[in-house]
Amino acid sequence: MARRTLVDQTKAPGGAADLAEAQGIIKARGADALLTTRHVSALLNKAVATVRDWRTRGIGPRYIRRGTCVYRWADVEAWLADGAVNTTDQPVNPRDLPEEGGIGG
Repeated sequence: MARRTLVDQTKAPGGAADLAEAQGIIKARGADALLTTRHVSALLNKAVATVRDWRTRGIGPRYIRRGTCVYRWADVEAWLADGAVNTTDQPVNPRDLPEEGGIGG
């Protein structure tokens, strides 16, 4: 008989049902959609515990606490955009470089 392993749902990424539900909420409400930690976890393909840890450490998306924590989709998108960086294969616009005496100068 095969050994069955129980998965701690607080550590496993949100499932397909959570992802589908989150996508439906976003489609219906747009940027003002309110999402649970499980929804955000599923959308970002991260464990629920990771999203909670980010919230505790103040490094995750902005959230609203009213008895429970919810996230506005617009805040999640803004948080993702803030983390966007140019890779070395993307050209850099010289106007985006710091002026002399700036960083490292």
